[in-house]
Amino acid sequence: MAVHDPGISQELAQKIMKLNFFGIEEAARYLQVTPTRNQRHPVIECTERQLYKMRDTHILVADFGLSVLDIRSRVQRELFSLKARSGYDGEEFATQRDTPNWRLVRKLPVKNSPGATWDEQQDLLAEDEETPTARIMVYTIIGHFLHVGERLFEAMYVRCSDKHTDGRRVRVGYFDIEGLGFSGDEDGSRVCDVGLGSVWKKRKDVVLS
Repeated sequence: MAVHDPGISQELAQKIMKLNFFGIEEAARYLQVTPTRNQRHPVIECTERQLYKMRDTHILVADFGLSVLDIRSRVQRELFSLKARSGYDGEEFATQRDTPNWRLVRKLPVKNSPGATWDEQQDLLAEDEETPTARIMVYTIIGHFLHVGERLFEAMYVRCSDKHTDGRRVRVGYFDIEGLGFSGDEDGSRVCDVGLGSVWKKRKDVVLS
């Protein structure tokens, strides 16, 4: 019988992840969320071993479920590309929110995913990985930059699980001085600067509450 792991404290997780950590206080400070009393003292359903394994490749994020448009409205407008707004203004994926949750988001595209088709990229995911929504990627990219000043995906896009209303797969990236970009492409296309985003598969008991 498997033994339930009680999880670890936010303080220990932050100590392990160092700068690759965007926790409760960071979300409140940079994204203007208001944590509940319970959320201020969370237990994170990860093991120390898991975090040590991922501390250089992933960011541990206290994701409060804000939509893309929520995030855009709470930060400096320069962080979002003006040219890219036609790529998501009015799209359903930009308005979707989610249940607050701890997430481990990969800082780089999945290995060997740039230039591959969507189906080929899905085959590259490990058993404990899945493709994140655009909302998760935007939350992580913007939050991490505000916290430590590092621009993730500065010179490429990563595909997300969402689709535009016209059927194209949503991709985010090219987070340069002009702001975070949005675009879309067909699942069968091969583009050398389009990789795949990745997030650790959440368990049902990881909810941030």
